[in-house]
Amino acid sequence: MQRLRVGFLRHDPLIFVVAVAAVGAVFIAAFIAVTPVGFGLDEEHHTYRAWQVSRGEIEPRTLTEGKQYGGPIPVALVNYVIAGTDAANSARGIGLPWDGMTGR
Repeated sequence: MQRLRVGFLRHDPLIFVVAVAAVGAVFIAAFIAVTPVGFGLDEEHHTYRAWQVSRGEIEPRTLTEGKQYGGPIPVALVNYVIAGTDAANSARGIGLPWDGMTGR
């Protein structure tokens, strides 16, 4: 049975895989570049957790039994994330971020 091969895939399918990965990398990099730190309602928590994981803390510490988890975060990181969150979410206008979703 003979396989049908199209264009440059006839020579090396790896070229296609590399091309798709390169195009994807460009779009992912552009998305990362234009999305401010802290954009969204809970992104600050993701940033804090990512910082903890980068320091080797795979499991969060239990702060309050069954209610709160986390660990220490540097004040400089908290200030950076809060500034990013405020700047990113300031375009939403006056009011609570979820007002538009409740149909009010």
